[in-house]
Amino acid sequence: MKKKSKPTCLAKIAKSLLTLFGLILLFFASFLIYFTAADNIDFKKVKADLITKNQTGLQPTSTPTSNKDIKQDYKNPVEPADQNQAQAKKDPLALEPREVDTGDWQTYRNNWYGFAVDYPSDYQKPKALKPQNKTDNYEKVYQFRKTIPKKQAAIGNQNQPTPDQDSETNRPDSEFLGFDVYVYNRSNVDYVEESDQVTKKQNPKQINCGNFPAFEEFPEHGVKTVLIPRDNYCYQQNYFYTANRSNYLYNVVAIKANPQEKEQAFQVDYALIVKEFPEFFQVGSGFQLIKINRPKPKPKAPIPYGAKKVNGKYVCGKKNDKPSVSKKNPEGHMDMQCCLDPDEVPNPWCTY
Repeated sequence: MKKKSKPTCLAKIAKSLLTLFGLILLFFASFLIYFTAADNIDFKKVKADLITKNQTGLQPTSTPTSNKDIKQDYKNPVEPADQNQAQAKKDPLALEPREVDTGDWQTYRNNWYGFAVDYPSDYQKPKALKPQNKTDNYEKVYQFRKTIPKKQAAIGNQNQPTPDQDSETNRPDSEFLGFDVYVYNRSNVDYVEESDQVTKKQNPKQINCGNFPAFEEFPEHGVKTVLIPRDNYCYQQNYFYTANRSNYLYNVVAIKANPQEKEQAFQVDYALIVKEFPEFFQVGSGFQLIKINRPKPKPKAPIPYGAKKVNGKYVCGKKNDKPSVSKKNPEGHMDMQCCLDPDEVPNPWCTY
């Protein structure tokens, strides 16, 4: 019987190389099949699935413009709230305040300083206050506060109510107590950046801040808004309305509840106003400058005791008055009957 010959060393090596080559071919074939299948995805179906998910509360991070975008958005849907927050960081004005019914609002008119402002009917009666500190630059501040419980909380040196739940109006908790109208005399504060509502950051490099960031105007009322974003390198963030005339400057400011420091009361975030205090936009945009009408100062002279008062005016009570020189009083004495004689000085209370 013939013996089988054992395989030589060379034959073993050839067999191993052949097996390795086969494995490499199998790997490349699998790789090619995978990417060919990926390119044949029905992206119309995927896009339809995205629309369905969007209607149930999910939406892509951006509008898909290519197959790559669709793949990415299909894998990572984003909640609408997250998208709004991301957009708000890029553009603070991307958020829109909800509509507010102003049908029952009241109008406050101040003839002394010449302004008018609308405010909700459930607010407290406006209060006028003088400066509380030597560092305050305003001449007068008018406070408009929400109707809230009697419990009080301090803001700076002023006693302010807390933003607790209001049992009378069912107003929810809020970061804001209401708003203030600050009046500045332009002989002291000529520009809005000099007012108390603007806080300049410490700037060791002394960068030139350029023009102040007022961005929107309401020409029919002479009002403009001031938006200072959080990342402004010159000023602390804030959002308020401002107007001016030849002798006065006015700032309409949303007032936060319980700031840790007095300066923080004027560091208001636009997005927070949109969320917590949407009526502030109606207040500020409707602020108006009106004619200054101040009553004439009362005379310092004594009120005439022998005169007749007709329609609120002091007049001579004598029907047939005949002016003559007084024999009792010295020349130049004050007329006390509103019947002027040649040696008398006219009384400013009298109507001659």
